[in-house]
Amino acid sequence: MGGTSGIGLGIALELARAGFDVVVVGRNPARGAEAVRRLELAAGGAEDSSFAFARSDLSVVKNVKATCEAFMKQHARLDVLVMTQGRGSMMRWTDNGEGTHANIAVNYLGRVAAAFLLAPLLRASSDPRVLTVLAAGMHKPYVHAADDFAVREHFSFANQADAACSYTDVAFDRFATRFPKISTAHLYPGVVRTNWMIELPLSVRCLAWTLCGACLWTCVKSGDDVGVEFARALLLDEKSGGGGYRYVF
Repeated sequence: MGGTSGIGLGIALELARAGFDVVVVGRNPARGAEAVRRLELAAGGAEDSSFAFARSDLSVVKNVKATCEAFMKQHARLDVLVMTQGRGSMMRWTDNGEGTHANIAVNYLGRVAAAFLLAPLLRASSDPRVLTVLAAGMHKPYVHAADDFAVREHFSFANQADAACSYTDVAFDRFATRFPKISTAHLYPGVVRTNWMIELPLSVRCLAWTLCGACLWTCVKSGDDVGVEFARALLLDEKSGGGGYRYVF
């Protein structure tokens, strides 16, 4: 999920090279078609490989559920689940139609929903693995979580980021505990050149560019490069503890 560009696409390409069938989930059909084309090239035209794009707006959890249910009808097992979708809008709190802000739906709720919904298919694999990429361990807990879990009353860019990221940290720790035979990794990618900030106001993007500087920006790793590194870590045979490995960057 989130595999039409950046880190997600980099991971998908490496999985294709390793011989996996890959379904990329995203909301942009043009990017989806381009991702499938690149996956086919990465696989070297292997006739036994299958690549597809599933269109879904992951800012709405019911769409995530529908996408997972459609996948479950078509497949008997899932070997690897990768979630790199991200959203960084600074809009004021606006309901996405489900009582939550789209940022939190994309960065937290959708990830957790997908992992738990697809757990039966993952458990059908002989070596199931889950990889979620966000700011793992980098945000402090949201202090109003007990009385404002959806960040409706205390919405700010910082608060929604703290909420979504800290909620996700806890959720995947619980997921790994509940499903010890599913190898689960929750990672922090550092500063990466991706499309994550495209929904920020133009003024903010320009300020970030000014502060970082074009020279520094060009030295930052691309999403594709980081995706390849993460995919290689994901595919390591070494495991430690329980039925799988867990690590946080």
